Amino acid sequence: MQNAVSNARQKPVSVKLAPALKARLDAVAAADDRTPHAIMLAAIEGYVEQKEYDNDLRAATIAACEEYDLTGFHVTHEEMEAWIAELVAGRYTDPPKCHK
Repeated sequence: MQNAVSNARQKPVSVKLAPALKARLDAVAAADDRTPHAIMLAAIEGYVEQKEYDNDLRAATIAACEEYDLTGFHVTHEEMEAWIAELVAGRYTDPPKCHK
């Protein structure tokens, strides 16, 4: 995670919090010996990273579906389960081959 605090070009942003949430934020910050700002920054960075990951995964899933629609190549669920069972048992084997 990039440390936004070290970014010299920070832009101020105003966030309105309900009093109860602000109290909870202050309590978490005090317990962690951090500032509320640091807690909010970490939370926002984490959320944005998760959403970026979700968006990338969604795009990869759509691309995989489009590739399947074009080629028909696939691996069955049973084939994947068998391969994963081998890995879990400590036996490395090559992944199953795609087929039509």
